[in-house]
Amino acid sequence: MFLRNLLFYTLFLGFVQNLSAQTESILKIKKIEESYVLLESTWKFHPGDHLDWKSPDYDDSEWNLLPINKKWTQAGYPGQGIAWYRLNIEFPKIQERSRLSIYVPAVVSAIEVYFNGELIGKRGKPAALAEDEVMSAGPFLFSIPQELLQNTQQHTIAFRVSNHQHSSGFIYGTPAIGNETVLQNREFFSFLGEGCFLGLIFTSFIYHFLIFLGRRKDWNYFYFACLTFSLLTYFVCNISFTEAVANSILLFHYKIKLEYLSFPCASISNLLFFLYQFDFYYKRPIYIYGVLSGTLFFIILLTPTSFFTQLLPFIHLYLLMGILIGLYIILKSLKSPGAFPIILASVVFFGCVFLDIIMIYLSIRNFHLVKFGFAFCILALSMSLAQKFNYTNHIREKLQASLLEQNRIFQLFVPPKYLKRITYGGGIDSIRVGNAEEATVTILFSDIRGFTSFAENANPKEVFLFLNEYFEEMGYCIQFYEGFIDKYIGDAIMAVFDSQEVEPPLMAAIQMQLALKEFNLQRPNRPPLEVGIGLNTGRVIMGTIGSQSRMDSSVIGDSVNLASRLESLTKIYQTPILVSEFTLARQIRKDLFHFRKIDRVRVKGRQQEVEIFEIFTTDEPELFEQKMQGRSLWEEALQTYFTQQSNPQALELFLKYHQQYPLDRTAEIFIEHCRKRILEA
Repeated sequence: MFLRNLLFYTLFLGFVQNLSAQTESILKIKKIEESYVLLESTWKFHPGDHLDWKSPDYDDSEWNLLPINKKWTQAGYPGQGIAWYRLNIEFPKIQERSRLSIYVPAVVSAIEVYFNGELIGKRGKPAALAEDEVMSAGPFLFSIPQELLQNTQQHTIAFRVSNHQHSSGFIYGTPAIGNETVLQNREFFSFLGEGCFLGLIFTSFIYHFLIFLGRRKDWNYFYFACLTFSLLTYFVCNISFTEAVANSILLFHYKIKLEYLSFPCASISNLLFFLYQFDFYYKRPIYIYGVLSGTLFFIILLTPTSFFTQLLPFIHLYLLMGILIGLYIILKSLKSPGAFPIILASVVFFGCVFLDIIMIYLSIRNFHLVKFGFAFCILALSMSLAQKFNYTNHIREKLQASLLEQNRIFQLFVPPKYLKRITYGGGIDSIRVGNAEEATVTILFSDIRGFTSFAENANPKEVFLFLNEYFEEMGYCIQFYEGFIDKYIGDAIMAVFDSQEVEPPLMAAIQMQLALKEFNLQRPNRPPLEVGIGLNTGRVIMGTIGSQSRMDSSVIGDSVNLASRLESLTKIYQTPILVSEFTLARQIRKDLFHFRKIDRVRVKGRQQEVEIFEIFTTDEPELFEQKMQGRSLWEEALQTYFTQQSNPQALELFLKYHQQYPLDRTAEIFIEHCRKRILEA
């Protein structure tokens, strides 16, 4: 929830920045003497160089709009050269004793600052040619002379910026204008906060490295120390103090190179930490990522700054790939001891890294979220260590919980009701091959029609995901009416209702068809599924079969075969649910179910024919209404058909029925049968 809200506000802030850039020509400031204001409005921008552009009277209406901290290349301009920024502001006249300053953050690579056409300070020496440029990238406060503030309430700020060292010129952060003392205090506390944060990271690095020296087998501490050191390097390269110190071209290139080298080092160290922290078994993705990290490391190390800084979008993709691998490891390690704090912190950390990348492309550079994410990681790791020590002291309880968990998982394969049958009321250790018991139950078979063609057009992963979603819906209906699933046979379900009552299995079949309709509505771009269900009630044998090395639970008997046969007949008779006469012979409330006789069938192993019935409660309203209205005519036609199949009268009755109730396609089957019998006669 936190990351989602943070992402929303980040994107919203970027949107607001762009919106204000299109509507505001003058930034109006109501109060400035005792505070400061961030100059976040979109500035006027123009590549090139002309000293007239510093003048407040210069007409910049033809200039383009550009967020102040957006890279030139992101806006479609050349990355190197010289360019001007201009911003018109308005604030009330200030008292003579008040002193105002302009804060300019780090700049790539040199800047001159003009206020109302007058140069008030510079960092380095901007120039159109690389050999004439003097680089000085750090942040600075520029005091505004008092005489420039007295004559008017409208003022013009202009920046003359050049870049010949980086792949693209930009201003890293947001400038500000305000009370000089307030801005100085702001910078002081910023330095203080950065120092405290770096001290925390350095302490964490020393602490985890010392733990590793004392416990050489725990490589997770070593790699976390490497991660800490890599991030320490990155943060040191990005603090205001380093920006201010790295004034020479050589120091600037070393700073940029160290900053970029920290990316592959931190990313692979993070994954290796996960690998050893959670004893992750599938190491191939991490090995491949390690090769990619090594390649990126040497590219950055051996190439000039102007080359590898152009690879930043690819580096971002590389980091996102590392985040995805890390999340995959996390999902596979949710049950690891002491994992929750690390997993929670890692998700927060990954989210902060992702948002930092997003903010770069939205030109929001006011802060690094990754600082807060990593501080949270350090806290979480401390909590994880405490949990790990506690785990050592309570290993017996954990082993017992593990045994209970294994028992629970075992019951997912063999339902508890079934266990009572094959253990004779004892424990799991009493299960033996051949344990069996005879019982009267209702067997339910269901099968997806046309599943083979669906599976052929989908990859195995999609098939598995689909089946799991489908089985989840169907399984709930069966369990709700006190049945249990004996086995899954491909896309088919065999369920057992271990009771003398038949209303629960009938209700379960109806509920499965209703749930299927809802399931189809959730898949609007897919063809709707059709499922056939067959039910039969009778005596079966429930027990274990197999050998001493491999056994399985099973339900066998003629009643099982009949239920399976009824399920397969649903395709022929174009009906969703078929039940045998043995099920409907039990006591049921007739008002709950709508059924009609369909046919008589002979099943292998049985000499007598079995009457089968259709449950049409779940039919579409129009079809349901036609079946209810045509009940008497249907029964008359069916009885005539049973008496003599070659009798033309049966054909006439079925044709009459089909003409009056055309939605009932079952009649077409009997019409075809009658015609075939008449021709044969």
